[in-house]
Amino acid sequence: MIHRHIDDELDLSVPAIEDVILRGSFEDQRRLARRIACDPFGETAQALERILKAIPEELGSYGIVWARFLERARDRNKKCEETLKIS
Repeated sequence: MIHRHIDDELDLSVPAIEDVILRGSFEDQRRLARRIACDPFGETAQALERILKAIPEELGSYGIVWARFLERARDRNKKCEETLKIS
């Protein structure tokens, strides 16, 4: 999704992420979810976390879904790291 003020299609700034959450297509949201799943502690995930904390009432149920997704992605990442340490 191209954010209304940014020409970069791959932009994942805080305003762009908020737009994807509230107005993005399924494909836009899927692209965001993939990026977060690949790096659940990275810059994009941290931006999502800031949005979820800053405007939870505006996000409504979308906020709940994204917060749970982020939590699960981070849990999976931690378990994967623990498994690698054991090996």
